[in-house]
Amino acid sequence: MDATGLNLSTVIPDFSQLTQLTSPQGFSALIVLLLCVIFAVGITFAIWEFFASRSKVAELDALLANAERGSLAERRRELRRRAEEETKSGKLWREFDESLVLVETRSRLFNTIDAAHFFNTHTLARGLTENRLLAAMPGILTAIGVVGTFAGLQM
Repeated sequence: MDATGLNLSTVIPDFSQLTQLTSPQGFSALIVLLLCVIFAVGITFAIWEFFASRSKVAELDALLANAERGSLAERRRELRRRAEEETKSGKLWREFDESLVLVETRSRLFNTIDAAHFFNTHTLARGLTENRLLAAMPGILTAIGVVGTFAGLQM
């Protein structure tokens, strides 16, 4: 083993050989480039969906930032109006609001359905948690790597 350290130049392919796909170096560069592109597209999509989901949650947090438990019954209409005008989740808030029951004697709101039924990963982060392409991405990348390995060994 070389005492000078790890040399990564043998691991990273020479991308200038991409024009010569019949050579092992060109084919290796193509496979690595394909893996990098697919990975970059997948990670970009995942980050995009993460920030979209995060913004939905932040909007709902901001909606309830100054709300106090005791004053929710009086501010119910205002919260519903603000949710429909200012947030992307206005329809979701309206459905949650329809499940609330006002007890006028105590001037309090009670929910008939738990809030987690309305505000969960399915409704707020669907593009991230339920995307089949993102779930299949590790398998796709592994399959391309295995095919590239056997094709390189064959060459």
